[in-house]
Amino acid sequence: MVNERMSEEVSLFLLTSTQAPYIKDALDLLFLPSGMEYRFRYRKKWLSETFHDHDEIKNLINKNALLIHVDSKIEDEGKYKIIEFIPFRKAKIIDARDYGEILWLSFSLGDWVKYKKLGNGGLNQHHNHIKELTPDDSKEYLKQILYFVDKLKLEYIEDDSDDENVLSNWFNIVLETNKLKAHKELNSIYTKLLSIKNFKNGNKINPNKNNATNTNNDKIISLYDFTSDAEYLIEILQYYPKGNIDQPFKLKIIVDEKHLISLKQEDIVQGRYDLLKYVIKTPTIEKDTYSYIQFKKEGASSEQFTISMPIIIVKIKGSQSKLILSSIFIFAGLLLTGLSLQLTQEKINNMALLYSVIGSTITTLGTYHLRKK
Repeated sequence: MVNERMSEEVSLFLLTSTQAPYIKDALDLLFLPSGMEYRFRYRKKWLSETFHDHDEIKNLINKNALLIHVDSKIEDEGKYKIIEFIPFRKAKIIDARDYGEILWLSFSLGDWVKYKKLGNGGLNQHHNHIKELTPDDSKEYLKQILYFVDKLKLEYIEDDSDDENVLSNWFNIVLETNKLKAHKELNSIYTKLLSIKNFKNGNKINPNKNNATNTNNDKIISLYDFTSDAEYLIEILQYYPKGNIDQPFKLKIIVDEKHLISLKQEDIVQGRYDLLKYVIKTPTIEKDTYSYIQFKKEGASSEQFTISMPIIIVKIKGSQSKLILSSIFIFAGLLLTGLSLQLTQEKINNMALLYSVIGSTITTLGTYHLRKK
C-alpha cells in the first residue's frame, strides 16, 4: 500500500557507507521486512559532540530515522568523498547504548522510501534533497554519519510483499544501489524475505514487534512466533543484475536442531531472478522456546559473491497437549490400579489382576511421556 503523505516526522539520519565492512549492511536492509530489528555500530569519531553525551544518547530512543546508503570513495587516508546519498527506508530507534568509543543503535525497520523514477545511471531523485538537509561539514565528505534534521519531505510505501507496487519499488532501490561501483565489484546479489507462511493453512507470519530483542549479537532480528508441531514455508526473492551465474551455488538455512527441523534446507542461486524456497518444522514442545534460523552460502563459486546472510530469531510457542494427555494417562492408570486394589480386598480374581496390570502400564506410559523431552 502506498502512503502518499509527505512526512516530516523523521528527525534523524542514519548513514551506512559503501566502505567495507559497512557495505554489507545495505544488503541486509534490503533483505529484511518491516518490523524486523537491525543495528548499527558507530565509532564516535564520526559523530558530533552531541552524541558523546550519555543523556543525549538515551534521548535517541523512540526517534524516527531515515536509513541512508552513502556511496563514497577514499581520496586521502581517512578522508571519504561523498558521491551519492541513497535513502532506503524509515526506522525507529528502540535502543541506544554508549560503549565508550562505540555508539550502538538498535532499530525497528519501517516503510520504504518511494522511488517514482530511476536516475538512469546518474544521481537518484532524492539525492539533492538529502544533501540539502545534511550538515555543511558533511555535504561533500563523510564527517558526521548520524545527525538530526528537519523539514524532510519524502513519500513512503508500506512493506507488503503481496503488493506488486512494493516489489516494483524495491527493484528501483536495488537498481539505484547496484549502479554503484562498490556493489558491482562485490558482485552483490540482492534478496528480499518475501514471507514465512504456515505450510498447512498458508497464513503469513509477521515479525512480532512486541518481542523485539536487544542484545549485542551480530545482525539482531526481531522474533517470529511459531507454534509447536507445525511446518513453515520460507520464500526469498533473489536478484542478480549481471545475469546467470556460470557456477551456481547453494544458499542454505542452518537451524538450531534441538528445536527446529529442516525439511528443505537449501536452494540454488543460479543468477538473474529466482524465488528461493525452504521448509522447516517445529517439534512438539511443552514450554515456549527461543531458537534461530541462519543463512549460509555454500559452493566453490559462492565466495565470488556477496549476499545477505542474517540470523532470524524465532519464538516457538509450547503446546500443553502432551502434558494434558500424559496427565489423563496417569489419572486413568491410578484409577484402574485403585479399582484393582478394591477388588483384591474383596476377592482375588483374574479381573483384579487384569486391572492392576493395565493400570500400572498406563501410569508408566503417562509418566514416561511426561518426562520425555
